[in-house]
Amino acid sequence: MTPGLRVMNDQNVSLIRRHRLRIHESYKLAEAEPHWENRIYTMLNHILFATTDLADTNDDAGVLLVQTQHTLIPHNLPPKATAKQFLNTTPDESLLFSGADKGLKKPGPFFEAKRAFHDDHNAKPFPFLSDAAAACHDIKFEANKSQILWQAFCALNAFPEKDAPRVFLFLVVGARFSLFKVNRPANLKHVPLDLEKGFTITAGDFDVTKLLPKGCLPEILFANESIFATNENARVLTEPLCFSQEFTEAMRLALPEGIDLPANPLFPYKPGSFVRDIKKAPIPAFREAFEEMYTVSEATENALKRDPRPVDAGPLYESPIKHQDPNKTLPKSAPPSPEYTPGTSRQVKKKAGRKARTLAQKTESIFREEESSSEQLKRQSNKGN
Repeated sequence: MTPGLRVMNDQNVSLIRRHRLRIHESYKLAEAEPHWENRIYTMLNHILFATTDLADTNDDAGVLLVQTQHTLIPHNLPPKATAKQFLNTTPDESLLFSGADKGLKKPGPFFEAKRAFHDDHNAKPFPFLSDAAAACHDIKFEANKSQILWQAFCALNAFPEKDAPRVFLFLVVGARFSLFKVNRPANLKHVPLDLEKGFTITAGDFDVTKLLPKGCLPEILFANESIFATNENARVLTEPLCFSQEFTEAMRLALPEGIDLPANPLFPYKPGSFVRDIKKAPIPAFREAFEEMYTVSEATENALKRDPRPVDAGPLYESPIKHQDPNKTLPKSAPPSPEYTPGTSRQVKKKAGRKARTLAQKTESIFREEESSSEQLKRQSNKGN
């Protein structure tokens, strides 16, 4: 038997047929109801269940498990901290190689799923295999790149160094994916906690680039690729359904060490035949977008040193990702917050509330002045008559 190939007996053929039907049906459901992100979760679940069934593991050591909303609790909890304080850090799906009897627990890839649909509910939905869907993936990456860094940081904290020298994270938007690898820094910082208030500090409360050094920038292994194999014009799924060479290779790379994913009709991998193109668009653009986060962070920090007063939110740079999208333009990023100190986000929200109330008062004052002036003109006009 050729190494890396699975023998297709009747039982395996039947198993793959059932997985293929479930994945295809969940794909069609997600595409038909694009407003619901949980449809993507369903599709991802069936993809991961197929992976666990078809991967080769040493069952005497442990098994490969599918985890939904896996809470990333630091393996070395700080004093007085509880697991309940970490419920904010939950990737949508993940794989875990677990051997509880032997104390074995190794992380597989983590998955963050997003709708292949713009947040504007008045926008028209588009097919998963359209150019608009590919453009939407770029938009979702730009909007969630801080979340990718935050989850990588929390995932590294959730496992000891011997089990997680690196972590892999998938961003799935509709039926397209990107894969990122983040290596553990030499001195990994702890997940920040507000122990007095009793909640996890989230990515929106501080500058995540202060936790992961620039040397730990994610390596973009794949960017905006199709999960499924398609025909030549990339508009129709192949029949029978199978995964693309890119997704098959991505899953093989991201599985825990020692677990193989042999070639089969669902994962049609050909050993030695696939070469990843690191210059393929939009990999350089994604890398530049991550680098830009650190540049903006440094610029903001320097500005705060010169003037410690809070700065108004506003766009600091144009995203390097270029795309054509008929429904919505790529959002610009606001400057990140300074490194977290308790109360920072609440202070910013209070200031924003004060500004909103002041604007409302000014608007009301202008309206009253215009109304008073109109009444005066009417009275003068009546006196003239």
